[in-house]
Amino acid sequence: KAEPGPFLPSAARPQEGSSQSADAREECLAEARLQNKTNESENVNDTCDAPLSTSAPVNEGSSGGTQVKLPAQAEESEVKAAQENSATEKSTSPPDLPAASHGETITRGLVESAVPCTPSPLAAKQDQEAENIQNPPVKPPVVCSSGEAPVTISVPNEDPKEHVGISASKGLYPDLTLELSQGRAPVLTVKPQLPRGRLYPAIPLEPELVPFTREQLKLFEPGSWLENVDSYTEEFESLAHQDRHEFYELLLNYWRCRKQLLLAEAKLQTLSSDCRSVRDRLWTFKDEQQLAQGLCADQCKVSGHHRYQTVEVNAGALGELKRLFEDQAEHVHQALVLHLYTSVLSRLQVESYIYGLLRGSPLLRSVGVQQPETALKLPENGSTDLGPLKECISVLFSFTRRVVEDPQFQSDVLLWLQRLVSVLQWVGSPGDHLFLLNHILRCPAGVSKWAVPFIQIRVLGNPSGVFHFMQSLALLMSPAKGRAELMCHMKPCERQTSSSLGEESGNWTLVDEGGEEDEDPDTSWVLLLEDDLIALLSQFPFHELFQHMLRFDSKGVYAPEKTAPHEMMKIIAFANSLVELLAVGLETYNRARYRQFVKRIGRLIRMTLCYVSDHWAQYVSHAKKSGSSVPPYTVEKLQVEFDEFFLRAVLHVLKAKRLGVWLFMSEMPYGTLSSGMLWKLFSIMHGAESENPEKLCATMRVADCKRQLKDPAHLEKFTKYLQSMNSSEEICLLTTFAQMVQSKREDADEDFVRIIVLEIYEVSYVSLSTRETFSKVGRELLSAITAVHTGMISVLLERVRETIETVGMVSLYLFKELPMHLWKPSAPEVALIRNWLLDYNLTAVENKLACVILEGLNWGPAASSPE
Repeated sequence: KAEPGPFLPSAARPQEGSSQSADAREECLAEARLQNKTNESENVNDTCDAPLSTSAPVNEGSSGGTQVKLPAQAEESEVKAAQENSATEKSTSPPDLPAASHGETITRGLVESAVPCTPSPLAAKQDQEAENIQNPPVKPPVVCSSGEAPVTISVPNEDPKEHVGISASKGLYPDLTLELSQGRAPVLTVKPQLPRGRLYPAIPLEPELVPFTREQLKLFEPGSWLENVDSYTEEFESLAHQDRHEFYELLLNYWRCRKQLLLAEAKLQTLSSDCRSVRDRLWTFKDEQQLAQGLCADQCKVSGHHRYQTVEVNAGALGELKRLFEDQAEHVHQALVLHLYTSVLSRLQVESYIYGLLRGSPLLRSVGVQQPETALKLPENGSTDLGPLKECISVLFSFTRRVVEDPQFQSDVLLWLQRLVSVLQWVGSPGDHLFLLNHILRCPAGVSKWAVPFIQIRVLGNPSGVFHFMQSLALLMSPAKGRAELMCHMKPCERQTSSSLGEESGNWTLVDEGGEEDEDPDTSWVLLLEDDLIALLSQFPFHELFQHMLRFDSKGVYAPEKTAPHEMMKIIAFANSLVELLAVGLETYNRARYRQFVKRIGRLIRMTLCYVSDHWAQYVSHAKKSGSSVPPYTVEKLQVEFDEFFLRAVLHVLKAKRLGVWLFMSEMPYGTLSSGMLWKLFSIMHGAESENPEKLCATMRVADCKRQLKDPAHLEKFTKYLQSMNSSEEICLLTTFAQMVQSKREDADEDFVRIIVLEIYEVSYVSLSTRETFSKVGRELLSAITAVHTGMISVLLERVRETIETVGMVSLYLFKELPMHLWKPSAPEVALIRNWLLDYNLTAVENKLACVILEGLNWGPAASSPE
C-alpha cells in the first residue's frame, strides 16, 4: 500500500477551528493551478507548506482544514484567476445538475494538468451540505498526488453557526468518520467529463433513398396481370373441352354428312370419268380409201382416190357404257341426293340451334337477332346467359383445330364463329374477351387470316379498358399452356424420313446465325407463325394506352405541368408493369423464327421509356420552377424510382440481345438518368455476356463501378468481349455508349464522359484487333460526343500524343472529323501544337496533325464579341 501523503483529509487532522473563510478554498485551487503551470517536476511540499498531522476525532457540525501558503509573487493574480474560473463554471453549469457535477467540472480542469487529482470523499460530502444553504456551487476539495506521495487538499467549511439546518440532511449521507479513522481515506477516481453534446447519435434528416420493390410497386396498380394469367387459363380450360355438348354433336353430324357428300361427289366424278373413257371406246373408226382410174378424151390416163372413215359400234363398250350410265344415275338419285339432303338438313339443324340459342335469351336476342343498337345492358344474371354462348363458341373453336379438307364446312364454321363472337363482344365483359383470346392463342398456325377481328380492345372512354388491355397483353406475352393438348388432332401422323428427302424436296430447316437448328421438328408444328403474332399485337391500341398513362384529358389535351407528385409515381409504376409484361414476351418468343416480332416488342419498350422520360423531364422542369416537392414523393425520390424503372427495362432487353433488340439500346433516352445510374448501366453493359446482369446490379455500387472502369486491365477485357460479339452487336454497343453522353446536361459528369471517350478511342484506334472494324464508326461517334462536350477534344489530343506512334496517320482522319471550330485550346495545348510544327519534319505525323488542327480552328471573332 502507498504511504499516506503529507496532507490528510480534514477528518483525520486535529481540529483547527471553523473560522477559516471560503477564500482558503480558492487559494488552494489557485496554488494547484500555479504549481502545474510553473514547475511540473517540483515536489508538492515545496509549494504547499502544510505540516503532516495525525488523525483526530472531529466534532459533529464542524470540520478541519489544511492551511495552504501561496507564494507572494503569484498569490494575488492566481486568486483572481480562480475566482473568475469559478464564476464562469457557475454560469455555464446547468441548474438541474447535482452539486457533484460542479465538483467534477473543477476536477476535470485539474485532471487535464500534469498532476492527477482526486477529490476527498468527506470534503465532497461537506460541499454538498453547504450547497443546500447557499445557491452558488462550492468547489469540493481535491486530492492532488505527485509522483512520490498523494497530496490531499481539504478546504475548510464556513462557520458551523451558519449550518443550522444541516442535521436534518446529514442522515442522507453515510458517516465516513469511522472509515477514515481506521485507515487511509479512500481515493476516488473521477473520470473526465465528456464534451457536452448529444447523448445519442443524431439521426440523419435525409436517409438514403431506396427504390420501391416490385411488390411495393404493385400497390399502385389496379391488378396483378401476370398472376391473373393462370386463373383465366383455368377458367378457359373449364369451358374449352365440350366433346359431349349437344352443339358439338350437331356440328360433328354436319361434318360427317359433308364428308359423305364429298365422297358421293367424288364417286360421281369417278363414274363420270369412267363413262368418258368408255365412250371413247364405244366407236371404232377405220380409214377407207377408194381408187379410180380412167382415160381422158385426149387419151391420157388419169387416176384419183377418195379417203373416208367408217365407224363400227363396239358392242362390249356399248354394254359397259350402258351399265356405267345406270350406275351413275342410281348414284345420283340414291346416294348423292341423299347425302346432299342430309348435309343441308344437318346444316339447318346447326343454324336452328344457333337461332334458338340467341332467341332464348333476352340479352342475346337483343344483339344476335335484333339490331345491335337496341342491345340491352348486361343484367346481373348476364353471366348465366353467356354460359351456353361460350360453350358453343368453344365447340366451334374445337373444329378449327382439326384437319378439315372441306372448304365449305370450314367456311361455315368460321361464319358461325364470327356471328357468335360478335354477340359475345357486344354483351360480354373483359373476362369474356380474354376467353376469346385464350382460344385464339391455342388455334393452329394461320389464325391471322380469320381470327384477328375477334380481338377488340378500347382503352379511352372505357372504364375497364386498361384492365382489358393489360390482361390481354399478359396473355399474349405468356406461354399458352395446354396448346399442344388442344391441338392433338393437328399432329401429323407420319413424317417423311430423312432418306426420302431429295434435293427437290420442299421441306426447309430453319437455322440461326450460328448455323444450328433453332427448332425441334417434332414440336415446331404446334407453334404459331410470326405473322400471326404480329397481326394479333397490331390489335392492341398502344397509342390510347399511352394517352391514358400520360393523363390526356377527354379532349386529347396534354398538360404535363398539372401532374402531381403522386400521379408521377403512378405513371412510373404503370410503365414499369407494362415493361414487365413486354419483357415476358421477350423471354417467351426468344426464337429465331420470331425475330421480327421480338424487335417489335423491343420497340414498344423503347417507346414506353421515351414517353415516360419526356414526361419526367417536363415534370422536373416545372417542379424546379414552382418549387413544389412534397414528401414522400419528392423530386429526389421520383428520380430514384425513374432510374430503377430504366434499369429494369435495360436488364430485360439485355436478355434478348441476340435477336437484334440491342438496336433499341442505342435509341433509349439516357439524358434524364442520374449520374450514378449512368455509371451502373455503363458497367453492366460491359459484363452482360459473362455474368448475370440482375445479380451484378443488386450488389453494385457507384464507387465500385468507377474503380472497375478506371482499372487499366478493364480495356483489355472489354476488347476481348467485343471480339466475342457479331459486328452488328458491337456497333450497337459502342453507339449506346456514345448515346449516354450525347445529351446536354447541366450536371454532366466529366469523368464519365472522359471514360467513354477514351474507351471508344482505344477500341477504334489503339487496339490492333478491333481498330480495323471500328475506325470509321468510332470517328463518327467521337465527333458526335465532342460536338456536345467540346472539352473532350483536349482529352483526345492528350491521348493521341501518348499513342501517336501506334495510331499513326489515322489520327488525321479523326481530327478532320472532330468539330475543331468549337474548340478553344489552352496555352499548354497551343504549345504542344507549336512543338509539333517546329520540331518535326513536314512528312511526320505530328507535323501534319498540327496542320490539320490549326486548319480546323475557328480563327474568326467569338460569338459573344461585338462585330
